[in-house]
Amino acid sequence: MSRTRLETVIPLRTPYTVLVDPCNLCNGGCWFCPSGNLKVIKLSGRVQQIMSMEMFARVLAGLSQFPDKIRVFRLYKEGEPMVNPNLVKMINLAKKSNFIERVDTTTNGLLLSPSRNIPLVESGIDQINISVNTVSEMFVKNVRDLFIRSRNTGCAIQVQFIVENHTKVEIDSIINTYSKISDNILPMHLQPNWPGFLDNSLDGAKYGHYGQPLNKKQVCPFIFYQMVINSDGTISACVQDWGHKLIMGRISDGLVKVWGMNHLRKLHLAFEKDKTWICKQCKVLEHGTLDNIDQYADELIKKI
Repeated sequence: MSRTRLETVIPLRTPYTVLVDPCNLCNGGCWFCPSGNLKVIKLSGRVQQIMSMEMFARVLAGLSQFPDKIRVFRLYKEGEPMVNPNLVKMINLAKKSNFIERVDTTTNGLLLSPSRNIPLVESGIDQINISVNTVSEMFVKNVRDLFIRSRNTGCAIQVQFIVENHTKVEIDSIINTYSKISDNILPMHLQPNWPGFLDNSLDGAKYGHYGQPLNKKQVCPFIFYQMVINSDGTISACVQDWGHKLIMGRISDGLVKVWGMNHLRKLHLAFEKDKTWICKQCKVLEHGTLDNIDQYADELIKKI
């Protein structure tokens, strides 16, 4: 999604995208992600939690107060969404609301199975992204089953993988295998997207997350159109806040009220993001954003 035009980056009355974390526990152990590293999580002080249906209902109630519809409702942030046994119920409720247009999620696929695939694709979800690391027989079998069952539901299946985690032979095998059982394949490059965790691990990177050239920026576009709700009911300024150190408020404070807080946006627009430790450490501006709104900073700061 490109949002470089000035009129689309003015802080919206309603967030364009809302990320809700059904569960910040993860059954995987990817070396480049803190969620599967229990030692790191313990040191960070982050509470491990599965979002309850009661809390999820409060999220939906809060979102219903915005003046416009939520364009993208993403059930994913830090953990593995399918660890939450109520994921399908959450999707159902979101899709039945009259203020959410599109629902998607991202999974590592380890919990996919024919019995779980059926309610998942029949939930009304619009897209399922599967982060793959293998072409093992059982994993491929489960993805194929999901893809076949999704054909009559309108659910798109996207397979994505990290290029640096595989050899050329493995990449060819992944593309050859999954191109037949998915709607789209997205190769991605590693990015240092968790401030304070492996910050210098990609200093020699040649490409950004989507293969784009690396480009220094000062103003984060995400904070202008993306709201992030953690599994414990806190609201982070952005999806990169894995340690919950950049909390803007809680669900109980009112989602409309929290969304209207512009302190962090003003710091970015004044090119003073480094006054916030998380933003100072974050390298996603260089590696993970396709848009550059630095040129609009002077004009935007007058509008918030």
